[in-house]
Amino acid sequence: MVPVMAHQEYLVRYGKAGDFGRFYAVRPPAVPWRRGERVVVRGHRGVEVGTVLGEARAGHAAFLPNTSVGAVLRAAGPGDEAALARLGRRADEVYRTALALAGEMAPGLVVMDVELMLEGDGGVVHVLGEPGGDLRPWVDAVRARCGVRVTVESVSGGVAEPGSDEGARCDRPDCGEGACSTKGHGCATCALPELFQGRARPGVAGQERLDAGSGG
Repeated sequence: MVPVMAHQEYLVRYGKAGDFGRFYAVRPPAVPWRRGERVVVRGHRGVEVGTVLGEARAGHAAFLPNTSVGAVLRAAGPGDEAALARLGRRADEVYRTALALAGEMAPGLVVMDVELMLEGDGGVVHVLGEPGGDLRPWVDAVRARCGVRVTVESVSGGVAEPGSDEGARCDRPDCGEGACSTKGHGCATCALPELFQGRARPGVAGQERLDAGSGG
């Protein structure tokens, strides 16, 4: 039986990793939002700007039963876009701090990028691979230095351990050799050429969201 949707819902893409999910309209617009329109949403990460992919149908809910449903708060306006530009500059500062602290406190941790939420003091630090060890001291240091309550999102891209022949593979004929290799994340990086603000963006094969709070 196809489920019936109780609210007007949209599929919205959000975040630099290209996640998407279902969001219900808090105040349904007189004219439905169209694909490509920018909206302000509230989801599990906080309040941020996303892009409408289209109206969600009952069939989508059946295929995405475990996706939490967020809220579309409003259409994004000039003020929201201006705030995003300011947050982007601030995120660059947080990125540089997180990178420096990782070198001191979490050797081997590959910090890819930082996003800051539109409201509040929340943020997301994207790291490559599945980080080992306890990252809470590093996260606490980033928070203390930058005043941002960050969550760590691990973007694995199916990267294998160094020395392993398993992991992400691209369509290059020399995949697994030389510069195109699972060793050092080479293949996972070259297979998906999109960028995180000039830094190579890995593929999203799965995400491990770590509660980066210190309990306070």
